Amino acid sequence: MLRGLRWSAAAGAIAIVSSKLAGCTRSELRSNELRSNERSDLRDTEHSAAPRSNTELWSEQPPRGNTTAVARAVSKYEDSEDWVRADLMVFADGGWTGILDTVGARTNAIHMYRIWTSLDGQRCAALATLCEGCDGHRGIVHGGVTALLFDNTLGWSNAMSLLAERGRLAPLIERARAGLSPSDSSIDDDTPNDFGYTANLDVNYRSPCRRSESEGSVTVELVCSLDRVEGRKRFVKGTMHDVESGALIADSTGLFLLPRSATAVPPAGG
Repeated sequence: MLRGLRWSAAAGAIAIVSSKLAGCTRSELRSNELRSNERSDLRDTEHSAAPRSNTELWSEQPPRGNTTAVARAVSKYEDSEDWVRADLMVFADGGWTGILDTVGARTNAIHMYRIWTSLDGQRCAALATLCEGCDGHRGIVHGGVTALLFDNTLGWSNAMSLLAERGRLAPLIERARAGLSPSDSSIDDDTPNDFGYTANLDVNYRSPCRRSESEGSVTVELVCSLDRVEGRKRFVKGTMHDVESGALIADSTGLFLLPRSATAVPPAGG
């Protein structure tokens, strides 16, 4: 009799515990299901939202580093009548900068990249703020990033000089200063034919490009210009300096080669 009571009590306790565990499990499953639905709704919202342009992403990046030195460098070009923002002037989408958008606006490794052209198209200048994702050695910007900036900025120098030679730069500058978007949308339709390709790039590294330990970044200034033209060959050159210290980081020369079809492009109005 006593044995039967013990077995009955044990069975009852097991039943109660099993019931509670079952209830707890059902509650957890329901909670997990709700969280899963919330995550799914969030993903649907993110996917349904319009993709943000690289221009918007660039513009949201606040200043970094020695803001006084950076502001002075920006002001040198922004406040001058002799320079105009090339990246915002040329392309109809408000400033497409190719691979720089990937390592810049999309990853924030390059925190700022702005390009200006002189009014005659013979010089281009750029400011770029380089952050942790650009390191080769810890705290030192990788030489490949330096080469990337030279390749791109020298390419803009080549492009601006070509637009000037073809009579297309002055109208673009006039529209930009009037607050109008480019009317010549064909500029970004066939850039290889319009501006050619990099055929050669030489970079001389003069001093390490060190990021500030306190700020975690360094801002550099590139100044590039057309050197000479030999038929389809266009030779360009440039320098890169640390904005804060003024140190020469590197200098570079490049050769851009126009496709044969590009030589037949007539100047505007011609």
